[in-house]
Amino acid sequence: MARSRSVPTDLFEQPDFFELESDTQIILVGLVLGADDYGRGVAHHRLLARKLDKEERLIEQALTTLQARNWLCCYRVGSGYYYALTCWQEWQTLHKPTPSKYPAPPPSPSDPAPPRDPHPSGDSQGDSGIPQIPLEHPGTTGDIRPEEEEEEEHEHEKEERKRNEDEALPGTAVPALASPLRVGSDDGSLTQGTLLQKTHQVAQILQLPMSEALMRVIIDYGSDESLSLLGEADAAHEWIEDRHRNGKGQVMTPTFFRRWLGRERASMQAYQQLHLQEHTSRTSLSMARVARRRAAPAPSEDPYAAFVERRVRELAAEDSKREAQQKGVAVV
Repeated sequence: MARSRSVPTDLFEQPDFFELESDTQIILVGLVLGADDYGRGVAHHRLLARKLDKEERLIEQALTTLQARNWLCCYRVGSGYYYALTCWQEWQTLHKPTPSKYPAPPPSPSDPAPPRDPHPSGDSQGDSGIPQIPLEHPGTTGDIRPEEEEEEEHEHEKEERKRNEDEALPGTAVPALASPLRVGSDDGSLTQGTLLQKTHQVAQILQLPMSEALMRVIIDYGSDESLSLLGEADAAHEWIEDRHRNGKGQVMTPTFFRRWLGRERASMQAYQQLHLQEHTSRTSLSMARVARRRAAPAPSEDPYAAFVERRVRELAAEDSKREAQQKGVAVV
């Protein structure tokens, strides 16, 4: 989101503005500063009162007045209450706007014209007017695939999704299996009921229908303890919904999720292999150092130290002999 906003230099000369009460004027400027790059924001009275340091009743009165004067339009989508500034396109010039996280105002002939949204579908996360970022490998960073491979996979995923939707059964039902499937668990077994439950959970996260293709993915990767199916499903869904990372607009399919898990498994195995090699290298180096210390020859005797030690013994013997002679004791 941009770090600065623009207001016209003649704002205080416009009758629609200087006729407003001073609190309403300040609140309008605060709404402009707090809006995203599409001129939208949350119109929650209590939240705005805290952010703008105004009483809640003043916020409510200001929103009503500003909407009546066509400065903004307030609207509700689901449980959220939002505002959209009608003067936004006239005041702001943004070359690379950040996609809005708030829904666009619903079109209505009686409402003031909302800010222009380059996403006609109403999805504020579209990529129109936004520079495309090269597609990364799911689950990795910085790895770019050739465009030909991306286009081929994109078309393949569309066909796969359509085929899975046609084959999917309503609800969580899947074709009956000839024998219970076991895909691995802590005790080495997983019943068909548990498999269906996991498949249903993953399908809900990925927003896919229950299908045999998705269940086969769970069977193939459910026994891998290094992967968390639900966690990877969350990550894959987040990647698909991120228009910046998913620059080619790939759709979620069981095939895409299989590739995602395959890349994550390969990445984990490569990391473990590298860690094992480093550990082996450190162990070999330590063993080599110990072997060198054991094979090193014992240090040779210092001639000077041996001379000093011998001379000390001789002097001590002469002192003993002298003391004995002084006492009259014969020394043999």
